Amino acid sequence: MKSRVEQLAEDVKDEDRRDDLRPVRVVIDPRQALGNIQKELIEEMAGALGRAERRVKDAIAELARLEPGTQAHESQRQLALRLRHDLVVHRDALRFPPDPKPDDEYPIPRRASR
Repeated sequence: MKSRVEQLAEDVKDEDRRDDLRPVRVVIDPRQALGNIQKELIEEMAGALGRAERRVKDAIAELARLEPGTQAHESQRQLALRLRHDLVVHRDALRFPPDPKPDDEYPIPRRASR
């Protein structure tokens, strides 16, 4: 069974006449070694995952600067929760093993009681 990368590379190579693949061919040379394409894709996936993690950490840092119980704090808390969830989904989509304790790695305080 072919990997998705192999299938995409083959599709681009075999479909020289398809105009809809022109933007792909600008970025990926179908004659380029498959290993190079895979390396580029892995680097891009790693970079995207790193950016997602950075967004979570930045949101948590901003949350720590806000006064608990305020609307700003709760809004930032909701953003941090969503970003952490997005990171978990991103890791899952890349087939990383599940993080057993994302709450410990990226702690977000409970809603402040009023």
